[in-house]
Amino acid sequence: QGQSFSAPDLAVFTGGVTGSGKTAAAALAANSAKMNEVFAALRKAGIAEKDIQTSNLSLNPAYADMSGQRNV
Repeated sequence: QGQSFSAPDLAVFTGGVTGSGKTAAAALAANSAKMNEVFAALRKAGIAEKDIQTSNLSLNPAYADMSGQRNV
């Protein structure tokens, strides 16, 4: 039986932001600003720029029904 002891050298963080806007461009701009704040906090915590990446981006329309209720 063998044993090995070492400090971890990798951490994976998955996070995101959500928001809405009157147009897709407005929603994208608002969410980009929010995500840039997250990236800045990660850099401030000592995470190297090369270790930060975006893996997914999605924009989805929101529709209002006849009663004015908003539906996704």
